[in-house]
Parts: sequence; C-alpha cells; structure tokens
Amino acid sequence: MQTSRVVSRPNNSTALLAVFSLAHFCHHLSTAAAVPLLPMIRDSFQLDYFRSGLLLSAFSIVYGLVQLPMGVIADRYSKRSVLSLGLLGTGAACIAAGLSGGYLQILMALLLMGVAGSTYHAPSSAFLAQVFDRETRGRVLGIHIVGGTLGLMAAPLVAIFVSNVTGGWRAAFIVMGLPILLSGVLLWTLAGAHEAANREQVAREKAEPLPLTTVVRLLGTLVIVAILTQLLVAGMNSFLPLYLVDKHGAPKDMAGLVMAVVFAAGVVGAPVGGAISDRLGRKPIILMSVVGVGPMVFLVTILPLGPAMIGAIALYGLFQVFRLPAIESQIADVIPIRQRTTVLGGYNLVAQQTTGIATPIFGWVMDQFGLNTGFALLAAIGLGSALLVLAFWRKV
Repeated sequence: MQTSRVVSRPNNSTALLAVFSLAHFCHHLSTAAAVPLLPMIRDSFQLDYFRSGLLLSAFSIVYGLVQLPMGVIADRYSKRSVLSLGLLGTGAACIAAGLSGGYLQILMALLLMGVAGSTYHAPSSAFLAQVFDRETRGRVLGIHIVGGTLGLMAAPLVAIFVSNVTGGWRAAFIVMGLPILLSGVLLWTLAGAHEAANREQVAREKAEPLPLTTVVRLLGTLVIVAILTQLLVAGMNSFLPLYLVDKHGAPKDMAGLVMAVVFAAGVVGAPVGGAISDRLGRKPIILMSVVGVGPMVFLVTILPLGPAMIGAIALYGLFQVFRLPAIESQIADVIPIRQRTTVLGGYNLVAQQTTGIATPIFGWVMDQFGLNTGFALLAAIGLGSALLVLAFWRKV
C-alpha cells in the first residue's frame, strides 16, 4: 500500500465514511424489510413454509448471482456510479414490493431488489479499503458494517411500527424504501473527489491482477470457514421469527422485534471484530466467529422463550458479525486494487448463494419433518462446524 501515501486525497475521509455508513444503513433498512414482515405476508397470501422461504430466496439468490458481474463492472468502470445507481434502484424495488397486490408481484419486486441491491457491498468495501490504509482498515470496515447492522436492527422496528400504525405490511415497504433514494444522491455527491484519487492510485499500482488459482490459495480456506457461519446465519435469520411464533406462541410483532436483538449485538461485534483483526490478524477473528455461533444456535433450540434465550440470541448476533470486517480486510490486504471489487463480489456471490440455497432447503425440511427438526438440523450443523474448526485451528 505504499502507493496510497503518495496520492493526494481530499481531507473529508471521515465525512465519506459517514455517508457510506448511512448508505449501508438505508440499504439494509430496505433489503431487510421482508423478514420481520414475513408472518404477515404469509397470512396475507396463505403461504406454506416452502413458499415463504422461496419468497426470501428470490431476493437472496439473485442478490448473490449478480454480485460478481457488478464487481467486474465496478472495477472496470466506476464504483461510484454502480453504487449510486444501485441505491436508487433498491429503493424503487422496495417501494414496488409495497405496491404489490399478489404473491407473484411481490416475488418479482424482491427479485428486482436483489439485482439492484447486489451493487452495494463489494464496491463499497473496495472503495473504502482504497481510501483507508491497512493499519486502520479493519476498524473502518467494521464501522461501515455498523451502519448496515443498524439498518438491520432498525428494519424490524420500523416494519412492525409502520405496519401496526397503518394496519398492513405494504406501507412498511414503501416507508422503508424512501431513505435509500436520498443516500444514493449523497454518495454520488461526496464520493466524486475520492474516486479521482482512487483512479490515480490504480494507475500507479505496480501489482498485476492475480490468477484464480492464486486467489483460491490465498483465501480459500478462510472463505470456507466463513461460509460455514453463513449457512447457520441463513437458517437463523430467515426463520427465527416463524420459529418463535409457531413453537413458542410468541406474538407476531414480538417475534419480528427479536431480530432487532440480533442486529443490535452486531453493532458492537462489527467494530470490535474489525479493530481486533487490525491488531491480531484476520484469521483468528474469522475462526472465532464460527466457533461462537454454533453453540448459540444450539442454545436457542433448547431454551424456553425468556431472558436466557434472548441472551443466547444476542450472543449469536455478536459472534456472527465478527467475521465480516475481518474477511473483507483480508481480501483487501492480499488482492491488488484493480481486482478487489471483483474478488469481493465473488466472495459475496458464494455467501449469498449459500443463503439462497439453504433457506428453501430448511423451509422444505420444516414442511416435511416439522419445525423442531429443522432447527435441530441447524443446531447440529452449528456444533459440528465449531468442533471441526477447533480440531483444525492451526491448519486453517
């Protein structure tokens, strides 16, 4: 990163981080709307578990598939343009979901949201990793993730509040799709000068793009570990509200609000995990994430609804976000600048496809064998992954 020290940059890097964090907040406020509203949507359209899961995977599968081509486009042309247009498109798709009058219409709206939303994570992480140096990269990316985590935390609160006030879930989608439109304009305005500096830095970079085999050698094992965590997160975050409603008899609005506990814990976990990775290295934090998540998933399946379960859910939220700034920083540390967004897009593709494939599979298991069996499977995967990582810690 020596080249970054000779490039003249604007002195508003803090403001830039604030705008990116706001955009991340708005991005997740809209893209996370469907999960807390799912019990209401299910009753409105009389859906089973499989079609409920398919509704969520419509977003996540497309969201994952388009990450890589969006990363390639951003690397070759303009991260700023891809980001700003994507934010505007995501807001429009969220509003369209609120205007839908049937299952197929909301399914199409969530598919479009997946396409537009795929423009955010890889370009934003690559942009910030280029602005800030390696010594502070984990902390900065952790703070950026806080913006997204706050959006995920606010999503169930806003969704339940608006739906209760208006008497329906459609208005919640519309309200949650409006702020992201403003964030797209703000990001376009503030990121212009930094984009020019980033292009100058790329022009001075001597490192050549790495072949795929080298990328896999540098990142493969840690990415596999991160994907183990993503598999658990896919099941938990998608079906936890339904689990609390159907197994424990929790009110639908209370079940949706429990997701706020998950993401509130992530507000602490992201910057802490990123800052520690700056000091101790990326690998220990990535491994710690899967080791911590597994037991918490298991506890949720055996505890009664109450303070102890809420505590386990909070710890789950803390551990599951540890890996995010660490893996993004690891990619930025070892991948040349002109290739970073593409590699980040490839990683996000794999992570999101894990979510997209796992969600309907878990839904099918629950339809065929019952809710308890589905969450027991999650618990088994969680404990098995934790034990596997502990057994091979030094070899990873």
